[in-house]
Amino acid sequence: MTAVLLKFGGYQEPASVHNRAADRFGELLKQELGGRIDFELIGSVLKLGRGSGDLVPMVERGELDHVRIAKMIRIVVVHFRRSGER
Repeated sequence: MTAVLLKFGGYQEPASVHNRAADRFGELLKQELGGRIDFELIGSVLKLGRGSGDLVPMVERGELDHVRIAKMIRIVVVHFRRSGER
């Protein structure tokens, strides 16, 4: 069986609370689902030469499955695509 790949993206440094939480989320998914899931976190698209404003278009094009945009304390989930919609 081929593992479902979930690619998460953000725009902060690895030590940020958001990236640490996303990394932990990926660990828990792998613990629970084993080889059925493959989780990839791109913590900062800025390091790839992309801007934070590129996150939503990256989801729309299928480069990422999920992004989060944080403003102050509130986290807004922008979009989540199921792997079957690719």
